[in-house]
Formats: sequence, C-alpha cells, structure tokens
Amino acid sequence: MSTKATELLQQQPISDLLDGHRGAPRVDRTALAACLVAVSKLIAGNPSIAELDLNPVIASSSRVIASSSRIVPVDVRIIVSDQQQQEP
Repeated sequence: MSTKATELLQQQPISDLLDGHRGAPRVDRTALAACLVAVSKLIAGNPSIAELDLNPVIASSSRVIASSSRIVPVDVRIIVSDQQQQEP
C-alpha cells in the first residue's frame, strides 16, 4: 500500500478518529488507504477532471465505500474541465 496514504492516516487528529473515537469500531486503515490511492490514480490518469466529490465515504472495520447509502446509488460528482480553453 502507498506509504504516503498510510502516513496521512497516521496524522492527528484523523488517527484518533480512525482508532475508534467514542466507542466506535476501528476503521480498516488498509481499505481506506487503498481508497485514497484509487482516487489519486483516477485523478492522475484523467487530467480533465477538475473536481471530484465523494460524499459520504463510509469507513468501517471491514470496508470503505463511497455511497449516499449502503446500497447503490453512489453519490459521486466529477467535474470535468474544458481542456480546450485558451489562456488570456
């Protein structure tokens, strides 16, 4: 797994939340890091994507999903920039 993604998840205060804040179960950090890497690869491989909104991303002790509910439809918004724009 990406060392950078893992490092990001070890930073405070997110680390405390992922460890089971206020009695919640621990989050599967490996799955969450894999989600971060997959989104990064999507953006890096598609320069026309200007914005990506995953809302909400649900992380549990066994999985990570980007969904508006635990079943489809997935609530994802991708804004594509116009690569044909000329500079002023």
